[in-house]
Parts: sequence; structure tokens; C-alpha cells
Amino acid sequence: MEAVRWDERRRRFLQETMEEARPSLATLKENANYISQMADYIEHTYSDEPQAAESLIGQGRDYIVDSTITTVTYLDHLIQTMESVFQGQELAIESITNSADSICHRAAACKRLRSLRHLEASKTGIKNLLPAPEQDEAGVQQLDESVLPR
Repeated sequence: MEAVRWDERRRRFLQETMEEARPSLATLKENANYISQMADYIEHTYSDEPQAAESLIGQGRDYIVDSTITTVTYLDHLIQTMESVFQGQELAIESITNSADSICHRAAACKRLRSLRHLEASKTGIKNLLPAPEQDEAGVQQLDESVLPR
């Protein structure tokens, strides 16, 4: 059951990550297509008019720098988003682990407490069955040591 929930969480995380990445990936594709078109245009213009090509090459350089900065910014945002999601998952897993440890410790303490209560009840019950202490002190000591669980 827990494995099914974990698979569902993992699937949801991957889906959210892809939704976050789509705008970045779309921008990267647009930038790559535009740079490719610009390179084709510059190459075509350069073969016809060498003087005009210098101006276009300068514009192309500026665009490539701007495009690279935009691309890096998108990728940085995507990486930060993924890191925060991973940190959130790590914290959730750590919280679940701590809760499970706490539950185990409480269960062990309850089990010990029940055992101690049972032992105390057994001891009290045996004492009630024995003769009064002033009648046979030696018999009580011998019975207490031999009958009670250790």
C-alpha cells in the first residue's frame, strides 16, 4: 500500500517538474530556432552584400548574448524549483522516518509498562495468597524468590 502511494507521489512530482520545465524548454527551442534562422539570413546576406553582413553579425552577437542570458536564467529557475521540490521531499521523508521511530519507541515503552504492571499485579496477587508476614516470615521470602518471574 505504501509502495503504491510512493509511486503516485513520484509520478506527481515528475509531472509537476515537467510542467515547470515546459516554459523553459519552449523558450530554449524558440531561441535555438531564431538563432538558426538568423544565421541562415546572415549567411545569405553575407554572400550578396559583405558590408551589410558586418552590421547583421553585430546584431546577431547581441542577440546570442541576450538569448544565452535568458536561457541560463530559465535553466537556473528550473534547477532551483527542482532543488526546492527535492528538499521538500527529503524533509517529508525525514519527518515520516522520525514519526515511525517515535511510534516504535512509544510502542516499546507501552509494552514494557504493561509487562511491569503485569509483574506488579502478579506479585500483589501472590502476596495476597500468602500467610501474614508475622506468622511465617521465612516462608514468604522463599515463596517470593521461587515463584515470581525474573
